[in-house]
Amino acid sequence: MLGDALRSYFVSGAVRLFLSKRSLCDARNAASDTEKRVRLRSPKPHTMLFHPSARIDTHFTAAREVIDWTQEFLSDVIQSVADDIDYSSQSIMSVQGLLNRLEAEDGKWRKWLTLFDETRHSLSFLPNGNLSSKVDDADWPEIKRLLKNEVFPHTRLTVINSNPRADERPQFEPEKVGDDLFVAAKDIFTIFVSGNVMSRGITLEGLTTTIFLRSADEPASDTQMQMQRWFGYRGTYLNMCRVFLFTDQYHLFLAYHEGDEALRKEILGEMNANPGIAPKPTVLQGLGFRATGKIANLRALPLCPGADPFIRVIETSAFSSNNTGVLARLLESNTWFDVVVGNTLRGKSMQRQLSLVQVAELLESFRYSSHSPNPEGENHKRWRALEAQNGLTFPEAPLFRPPSHILGGAEIVSPPSCPYSVGAYLRLWSALLSRKARGIIPTDDRITPWSMINLKEYAASAPKFYIGIRYGSAGKCDDPRLAAEGILRMDRGSRDGVLVSTWGSRNPGHGDDAYLGDQLFDYHVHSGTPPTRTEGEPIWRKRGSPGLVLFHVIRGIDGKQDAVTVGLALPLGGPDHIAALRPGS
Repeated sequence: MLGDALRSYFVSGAVRLFLSKRSLCDARNAASDTEKRVRLRSPKPHTMLFHPSARIDTHFTAAREVIDWTQEFLSDVIQSVADDIDYSSQSIMSVQGLLNRLEAEDGKWRKWLTLFDETRHSLSFLPNGNLSSKVDDADWPEIKRLLKNEVFPHTRLTVINSNPRADERPQFEPEKVGDDLFVAAKDIFTIFVSGNVMSRGITLEGLTTTIFLRSADEPASDTQMQMQRWFGYRGTYLNMCRVFLFTDQYHLFLAYHEGDEALRKEILGEMNANPGIAPKPTVLQGLGFRATGKIANLRALPLCPGADPFIRVIETSAFSSNNTGVLARLLESNTWFDVVVGNTLRGKSMQRQLSLVQVAELLESFRYSSHSPNPEGENHKRWRALEAQNGLTFPEAPLFRPPSHILGGAEIVSPPSCPYSVGAYLRLWSALLSRKARGIIPTDDRITPWSMINLKEYAASAPKFYIGIRYGSAGKCDDPRLAAEGILRMDRGSRDGVLVSTWGSRNPGHGDDAYLGDQLFDYHVHSGTPPTRTEGEPIWRKRGSPGLVLFHVIRGIDGKQDAVTVGLALPLGGPDHIAALRPGS
């Protein structure tokens, strides 16, 4: 990494000199002159940042590694003398060592001309991305001459931190040496080794190459984004800008960027829609990082309800007949067959499968006297933000569709247990199959942004859902329409309208004809290969697998009516993000 970064920096510096038709030697060796003439004569600053860590001692070690790299191709005698240097930030790099390395590794240095040109070509497809200046292999002899005569001899290495051994802050302006007399700036070609002082407040003019090795035990996106010194307006040399970092840090910065883009888009949308009202956007974090370390105990709210969400809220009074009617209508309007496993009747399965939106409509048809969440509530307002960010209009929007009979009423279960939240998620999944959404990741690949996935592949693998009814041992249902179909209800404990236990028969049996468990009920219907179980982990189905909606009819207690609810099994491949909410919100 260090070698590639240094070669990239040196070659890009020579290319910029070649294109500017200016001389670093002339700027360095010229006598004092007026400020205007010094500026006209001097090349633009060309800098590199090596950010190894927050720890100050590592900065001097990193600088020593740069020096060692420049000395590696020296003869043994010279090398031994060089090794005797007691390192300080004033230690210079070995020009002779660089010359020897350039001759020995000609191909490794020359390849950067090709890489820069490939980037130039890629940028040409972006708005204002046509960089007219082109350098290719035919120019290598002149680039090589500039490396030898101009770049290597005049590149500085400096350490900037709070240690007394460190250097002064960067100086990119012509230096005044007398009355109206100036010399070239000190940091025209400089490699900076630094840490925290580069987080904010210091500008590195002409920053072209960055090595970022810093890590954190608990990364926070706002803090680490302040360290992204490589972003800015680079103009005609944008194609030569490079960042070198480890893969894990790259994925973190990619996630920060996606969240930041989603945030900006939401803020602009709210400002345009409601001028004069301060936006209240959704701030995102991730599985591996926090949104900020400045607010304690932030609450994380995932978008995806999980592998096997279960609707825990139940209705045994006013709307009980509505909910049993949901199941009754499905039974009366579709073809069903019994599911028998090992000579035991386990339930029924519907012949027709449902789409993501059809399952959402099914969930939204449930009604409750004690649960009707407010779309403007902290757990749900993000659905409108997602609509605005992704340009969703009717019939795709609204995503979140709670009933209007007591709109903004009580909310007695969390989003993964709420039919309207799960329904909103399924609607979003369907809508995003044709959109490059920002701030979203797919559940089967949590390091690739949704904006970079192959939408055709994800659309082709979107799940269809098997619909089943799980029988229990509590006899036939009280509802006459369900009883007429032979539906057997089950016993489940509840408290204040919320189920205490959800999925039953989670553990698979033994033998070829054993029951796989309720979450894999449909695999007894389509005979697919069940997903692998991992102890203590949810059963995630692979992307492209079918989904499952499994009805449960719960026997009423103390004269109350039977209740109908469902559990779902979701395959991987849906959208996800994690909202950061303030404590208590």
